[in-house]
Amino acid sequence: SDDTVSQEPPWSSARLQTMEMIWGEGFMIPGGERYARKLLAVLALSSKKSVLDLTAGIGGSARTIAHQHNLWMDAFEPIEALAIEGQRRSAAEGLSKRVPITTIDANSFELKARRYDAIYSRERLFTLANKEDIIDQCVRGLKDKGHILFTDLVETTPGSAVACEPAIRRFGEEHWFWTLDKYRKALESRNFSVYLANDLTQEYLDHIHTAWSRALVSLHEQRLSSRLQQLVVEECETWLARWQALNDGHLAFIRIHAHITEGD
Repeated sequence: SDDTVSQEPPWSSARLQTMEMIWGEGFMIPGGERYARKLLAVLALSSKKSVLDLTAGIGGSARTIAHQHNLWMDAFEPIEALAIEGQRRSAAEGLSKRVPITTIDANSFELKARRYDAIYSRERLFTLANKEDIIDQCVRGLKDKGHILFTDLVETTPGSAVACEPAIRRFGEEHWFWTLDKYRKALESRNFSVYLANDLTQEYLDHIHTAWSRALVSLHEQRLSSRLQQLVVEECETWLARWQALNDGHLAFIRIHAHITEGD
């Protein structure tokens, strides 16, 4: 399917429309609003807290929790096209100041020191090479006792993703998988105390299955253009490969939640 993929720009409005038909408005990943709230609930957010979404996509998770907790927050996105679209949507909901979505260079950004009570990222760090630097910036940007939460796709053992990696790649993106243990060690070596380090793979598989089951019923009822049908097929191929890799134990879906302890 590489020929067809190359004809459609990676983050075109048609492609985003396709993803949202499957994953829900504002989302490009499984679970939608309800799962975003559930995963981020451990951060114990309130309107008094300052929060950063490190990898906001088009802003589904950020706007969900901003509404829920009456937050003013920051949302960064490394892919410019997604940041622009995310900001357009925040503005359309009257949230352009409360949930601004800004483009950042993931390889060289600097957070304001001690600005945030909580920083999170959902299922994107596996596409970024410099996780060590990103965690260092989180340390800089967090207040005392600040919280960090990552959900991500990880290898179950070092090298376990090698075989399936080409199949799960999307739009030529590169992947740098860590293991859950590597995340834990990276956080603990920086004065974080790790509360949660869960493998939530089965829950994630259920969300993928539910979304596709629902989408296939509604797609059957809609008369999609051949272009959109093709994009649905491409999205399906990517997620079928990811589902297989998760189901076979080459990859896992994890949540790791930690806070900075007193010290340095």
